Amino acid sequence: MAKSSLLGAGEHLPLISIIMPVYNTEQYIRHTLESVRKQTYRNLEILMIDDGSTDATAGILREYVELDRRFRMIQVPNGGASAARNAGLEAASGEWIGFADSDDEMPPKAIETLYLAAKKHHTAIAMGAYNECHKGSHGTLERRVGAHPAVLRTVDDAQKYFLTHGVNLNHMWTKLFRRDVFEHVRFPVGVIYEDIYVMPYLLEAAGSCAVVNRVVYHYMVRSGSLSTSLDIRRHMDGIHVRMNTAQYMREHHPELVGLANDSVLPLACNVLGKIEHIGRDKAPEEWNETIETVKRILPECSLQNPLYKVGAWTFQQDPTLISKISHFLLVADKMI
Repeated sequence: MAKSSLLGAGEHLPLISIIMPVYNTEQYIRHTLESVRKQTYRNLEILMIDDGSTDATAGILREYVELDRRFRMIQVPNGGASAARNAGLEAASGEWIGFADSDDEMPPKAIETLYLAAKKHHTAIAMGAYNECHKGSHGTLERRVGAHPAVLRTVDDAQKYFLTHGVNLNHMWTKLFRRDVFEHVRFPVGVIYEDIYVMPYLLEAAGSCAVVNRVVYHYMVRSGSLSTSLDIRRHMDGIHVRMNTAQYMREHHPELVGLANDSVLPLACNVLGKIEHIGRDKAPEEWNETIETVKRILPECSLQNPLYKVGAWTFQQDPTLISKISHFLLVADKMI
């Protein structure tokens, strides 16, 4: 076990609760649990929320409860990741809250890195970068999703960051939250892109965030995961959630509406690319809804990102060209 150089002798280490929804991941769960167990930050409470697993997962969770007193197993009826996370929030005892999924891994200093960033800068949230890992016959291909370093001291700055530099960093598992940030916030049950949905509310409650460009998570991209799924209705949730964010900004931060509309565009392109892959005749309603959504928001987009400007111009010339380009990029990036 690697020793932590976290704090001076006798200095208080607050309890950190790690909430992990678990459902039928018997193939991967041991790797995940071991990566959490080997964190250099030791004062942890690991809440394993068994979301009605029907395979051997529950037995493995019980093994870890016996192995390490920091692990707690909570069994709930199958209700999805949001409901499981909410159950974890209700049970958590820590001063800080972190998250992990049950088929990914954490580098050993992940929690230490985030805690030190929050402590150093006196912020309510700390966030880092992550690796997107694709396992294949020739080993694991990793793509680093970096985090532009920043210390965000106001709600406006935090909201703006997550609509620009942080648009791909909304995942709960790249962050550490002071407990009170969740006092009035819970995950929406039945919504697939729940991380994106809650971020504006969490940032509003936190008012501050420290961002470090260090990898704190290994996201394992697997066949059938949301990122590679061709279930178009599930991906429409992403567009709806981003539109909810735009409405939130309209009500609370009107100067950020253009950026919020910008953040819809990558998800819309993702949907169009995946529809192109399965055939437009297989998802005509989703195709039309996505096209109409983009047409509606473009006049209010800020298009500060040059790529968005090019994409908007191309879309206005021919939406099918955007779908073909998006499809090509998704295939090249091994996301379908």
